[in-house]
Amino acid sequence: MAPQKEAPFDFNSIGVSHNKGLEYSLNFINTNRGTDKISLPQLLKLNKAASIEYILKTYPNLSESNRVTIISKMESLNQVFIKNVDGRTNDAADEMQAMLDQISPNLTATQKNHINNIFSTVVNLDYDINAIQASLNSIESQANALPYEEGGIVLAAVSVARNSSYYWNENIDSWVNVGFGDGGGNIPRTEGPIRWGGVAAADVAGAVIMGGGLKLLGLIPEIGWAAWGIATGGYALLASGGAALVYYNQPSSTHTSVVPNIP
Repeated sequence: MAPQKEAPFDFNSIGVSHNKGLEYSLNFINTNRGTDKISLPQLLKLNKAASIEYILKTYPNLSESNRVTIISKMESLNQVFIKNVDGRTNDAADEMQAMLDQISPNLTATQKNHINNIFSTVVNLDYDINAIQASLNSIESQANALPYEEGGIVLAAVSVARNSSYYWNENIDSWVNVGFGDGGGNIPRTEGPIRWGGVAAADVAGAVIMGGGLKLLGLIPEIGWAAWGIATGGYALLASGGAALVYYNQPSSTHTSVVPNIP
């Protein structure tokens, strides 16, 4: 049997960087928001600024064209969340689902099956972190047997899902009510356990939308696997923080996690 060729990229680094970015974003928001109640659109703008700043500081050697591509994509995604807050469009989850629908025709049946299993895992098992990791390990093992041109996006999604699940399982409380200031105010979520699976699913959707979109546009190998990983993780980072802010910082928030699906 011929040996498997060396991986073009350390896919797990996408999720690791994603989690570091979430910490960076939360610290950035808490440092720059002040002590009074702050509006959700303002929070989202801070999250966007933090996410972009983190990517550019962490990866200073990105080419100018890659910087422009990544920032433009992240700006567009932030508008999805802001429009949702302003009531000018449907739920942000619906818009992200529409983006998944757009890239669906260009994904293989195998890619779709694995990615949909990842979505289902993080949403339906967010009460059991060990069960999530066991399921993701199984998906990762299957994806590693695929050619990297096919398995890469699945491995990126697994990395984001694995690291995101660990992060939100430990830190979701830090993002709840972050916009309501030291003096309190109308606190939207104070009762019962907080289900974070929908936020983790938004992370994965962000990775798939960006990673799949760039690949389908033919920008790999033009931009290289490393830049692809940075862009994929950065988009997931912005999706992650944005979803957490929208879901858990509105007085009327009664968010129920929906399982995304690539048809």
